[in-house]
Amino acid sequence: MPVLLQSLTLIRAPESAAHLRVIIRQSVVSAIDRRVKCVVSQVMTIDGGEAGRRRMPGPVLEAFRARVYADMERRAQGLPPERVPVAEPGSASMKYLVDSFPDAGHPNSITLLSRELAMGYRPGMWVEQIAPTPLLMILAGKDELTPVDLQLAAYERAGQPKKLVVVEGAGHYEPYIQRFEESSGAALAWFTTHLLA
Repeated sequence: MPVLLQSLTLIRAPESAAHLRVIIRQSVVSAIDRRVKCVVSQVMTIDGGEAGRRRMPGPVLEAFRARVYADMERRAQGLPPERVPVAEPGSASMKYLVDSFPDAGHPNSITLLSRELAMGYRPGMWVEQIAPTPLLMILAGKDELTPVDLQLAAYERAGQPKKLVVVEGAGHYEPYIQRFEESSGAALAWFTTHLLA
């Protein structure tokens, strides 16, 4: 006999291999499925294209697009896709994703197509539809990967009930490591208020 879920809990892992699928599910499911009782979104990507354009100005973006088109042609000929690093050496992503988990067994590699598809990744378009489900957004005040202004604009578009927590001075990954007690404390309080009520 099928079991009907009374509520759902969706937790997003940061920048993992499944990150894109999970955050899309979190945003979309939270917007359309009223079984979701509350949402905590931490350092959320709002618009992958805008974030990517800010990180790859002008000629860098043009060169990236040329590589993508060349890769498409190679794949159409049956050749394997071009692979690129998930995290570049010396970056905050490298420190968090690769150096912090040396035994995880995940290669620091994705297809160039995956990087291109991330430019079309716009989960922020669902934020207005999350209400009346309670939404907590936790932002890193100096986020270098997910632009803070886009997150703040999404928060303003979100309906009530909602709450904003800014981890002041924090970079993108700090709410997961150095400032974990601060961010997880806010999430725990939100879950306690809205799931145990």
